[in-house]
Amino acid sequence: MSDDFYRIADADRERAAARLSDHFAEGRLDHDEYNERLDAVWSARTAADLRMLFHDLPMAPPTPQPPSRPLGGPPVRGMPGWLVLAVVALGVLLFMVKPWLVFVLALVVFILVKKRRRRMHQQHGRPGSGGGQGWQRG
Repeated sequence: MSDDFYRIADADRERAAARLSDHFAEGRLDHDEYNERLDAVWSARTAADLRMLFHDLPMAPPTPQPPSRPLGGPPVRGMPGWLVLAVVALGVLLFMVKPWLVFVLALVVFILVKKRRRRMHQQHGRPGSGGGQGWQRG
């Protein structure tokens, strides 16, 4: 016996209604035809009843691909692990020699990171950064 003659559950009807909604949103169905088919979904009893409602539609509408990174901002990049390890090792060595040099190292790292962030914002046109295509007053 084919699967088409088995009775369907409410979850099957809900999935079919969602697929119809997708086809309607894509413009494959007009409003009246969508409503007719939606009524038929809720009165369907078997898989064959549902299959008849989709005979002239593609199996699944294309799903949009998410962007690889957030739009409008710089690519997400962190500090390389070797650089972090080198700074920590240098900090430990400086602490053993002269503890106050650790504060100098921390200040230098802070300034370098701040400059790098400012440069990234200017290259990618962040509002208020003064570079790129930021917000302009009219």
